Amino acid sequence: MERPTVECLKEHVDCYDDFTEEEKVQVAESSYILKIDKDETVLTSASPCFGVMFIIKGRLRTFLISDDGREVDLFYVDSGEVSVLTASCLIQTITFEVHVMAEEQTEVILIPTSTFGKIQHENIKIENFVLKAATERFSDVMYTMQQMLFLPVQQRVAIFLHDECVRTGSNEIQTTHKQIAQALGTAREVVTRILRIMQEKHIIGVSRGSVIILDRKELKREAQ
Repeated sequence: MERPTVECLKEHVDCYDDFTEEEKVQVAESSYILKIDKDETVLTSASPCFGVMFIIKGRLRTFLISDDGREVDLFYVDSGEVSVLTASCLIQTITFEVHVMAEEQTEVILIPTSTFGKIQHENIKIENFVLKAATERFSDVMYTMQQMLFLPVQQRVAIFLHDECVRTGSNEIQTTHKQIAQALGTAREVVTRILRIMQEKHIIGVSRGSVIILDRKELKREAQ
């Protein structure tokens, strides 16, 4: 088990300066670096509440699964951010069940619930940090729900592609029709049809496992 150095904790744990000196020792002695493979499940409804994750590198996908097995993405947690839902038992008002999976090879600092929960109970600054992080994620969920309820699927596909283009800084997006459908909570056949239309307009090109943006300006217009 690899322990993070103090320098690593200072760099990646946003609330590190809010810990007391005693709490910093507790965190250093109990936290560890967890390496998660691409597509590895981190949290399910049956998983224990095992700790708060601070992302060193990589990306975590948080999603719901319907009774018929359909997946709907809620939000992503990227490098430099924190996942508090992997310790959702620390937030009593969270009662819904979510799943968390590594979108790519990911490395995190994990502070176990036994340590973080005790500190949160005794340190109001850490309590506020957790609530702020949870509130920000709730805003992400509301944004996702707003898109699902009020925007046509074609516009949502364009938004997804545009956002990924901006996030990665590349015109070639490594994704599949199935992954886009999962992210948007729709059928793969619907996504395939929309991508074909966009391809006919010469906005994108499609190859196995990727979508290539040919006209970013027109894609942005489709997303608006």
